[in-house]
Amino acid sequence: MIATVIKRQIMKKFLPFLLLLPSVLVLPGCYKKIDTPQGPDNTIILAYPTGNTANTLSSGLDHFKNALLNFSLNDETDTLLISVNLIGNGIPNAAGKDINIAIGVDSSLVAAYNGDVTHQADTTNEPFALMPSPYYSLVDTTGTIAAGQNQVNFKVVFYPSRFDITQTGYLLPVSIVNASGGSLSQDMKTVYFHIYKDPFPPFNRASWSVLDEDCQELVGEGAGNGAGINCIDGNSSTYWHTQWDVSAPPTFPHWIKIDMGETQTLHGFSFLPRQNGGNKADQFKDIVIMASDDGTNWQQAGQFSLDDISTQQKLNLTNPVPGMRYFEVIVNSNFDTNPWTNVAEIYAF
Repeated sequence: MIATVIKRQIMKKFLPFLLLLPSVLVLPGCYKKIDTPQGPDNTIILAYPTGNTANTLSSGLDHFKNALLNFSLNDETDTLLISVNLIGNGIPNAAGKDINIAIGVDSSLVAAYNGDVTHQADTTNEPFALMPSPYYSLVDTTGTIAAGQNQVNFKVVFYPSRFDITQTGYLLPVSIVNASGGSLSQDMKTVYFHIYKDPFPPFNRASWSVLDEDCQELVGEGAGNGAGINCIDGNSSTYWHTQWDVSAPPTFPHWIKIDMGETQTLHGFSFLPRQNGGNKADQFKDIVIMASDDGTNWQQAGQFSLDDISTQQKLNLTNPVPGMRYFEVIVNSNFDTNPWTNVAEIYAF
């Protein structure tokens, strides 16, 4: 009886403390879920996306997926910001003096990444190639974290319309290569910008031919230009142009039908506007894509509005269309009031 009373008194005395224990124990676990760079004062890290809130900063192999390039290959430029940050015990740390930083591309990390078996579960299971220099530029490679500040930003400019990802994906490891003060983090000093190989590269057009077109300009555009066949000849300097050098030019819609020479599953189309002068506004705007397995019976595969740009535009179908040998591009408008249109190259994938 005495033992029971003592037990009750002990429980009564310590019960408030025991009730608090779950909260005390949970807090460290919640904190660890925040991906915060840790380290002593003056730990230097590279971050993308850029920022000055420690628990949003990321770089290194643990954050490889964060640096996936997801811009449109129709874009001429895409500028991304990265930052070099000074961190102390998981929070931004102001520099006591100027810290000079240099960044650069560490090409050795491409082979290191490709050779690591732990990365074989990557999206494509194919090795990356080092990104060619015409695809990007580092606007500045040196900068300073000024005394009293905790970061400096750098610009990386990409040129998406120059990318050819039909054969391989590309990796661009941008690293801190020198820092005048502080302790450089070995885990968070590199941003692995990357883009995967195109899973649907353009079809080979060697066996393609023009089945028919509504009209073509065989006089006004000069020798070698204006014919429908020009839009599948692999020469970006030639183009198909609808007829205009007559008293009453044919009006929209204009159309061209292509025989691919073999049955394909259609995933999308690409269009390169006329490249050598002329009125840029005459290029395709609103189009409809039709597909056929016999050249006689047709079904709609897609409908698109193109952008008013001079680079190649890639358009993905909402749903793949299997078993098709022929396709038709119906052009309903251009970016001007003229009743004609033109295009340098048409691709399908």
